Amino acid sequence: MDWIALKILLVYTKKSFMEESGNEPENASVICALLPLSACVTLAPRQAATVTMMNNGVCIRVPAQSGERLDWLEIMRSDQPSSAILHYDVTHPVWVFPMQCLPTSDFRFVAGKSYAVLVTTVVNEKEARQYEARFETGKGAR
Repeated sequence: MDWIALKILLVYTKKSFMEESGNEPENASVICALLPLSACVTLAPRQAATVTMMNNGVCIRVPAQSGERLDWLEIMRSDQPSSAILHYDVTHPVWVFPMQCLPTSDFRFVAGKSYAVLVTTVVNEKEARQYEARFETGKGAR
């Protein structure tokens, strides 16, 4: 996925992720704006991520299948307008394994705060998956 496709994907997913309408996402979304047809990315409906506390840290897990590569992870704190977007470079791939904690690049979670997380993995050149979760950290979170 090239940089332009990623920017369009980020705009599309952030807009839909932050909507408070409560509507379920469409069965599938195709992102093709400003890109040739060969560069379209198909997104299946979002799946649930699992967030638990482990060793006083936040552990984000997704039910990925073998061969999925972590593309980016967005962490949003409910009381802040901005978010942290962690990109994972294709030249140094991070492979996702079912129910293994995802790397958060030492992101500092604040105890007692509410968060939303959006994870995107790449299956192949034309297919990506998204996972999401909302959670509140407990005491001692990092």
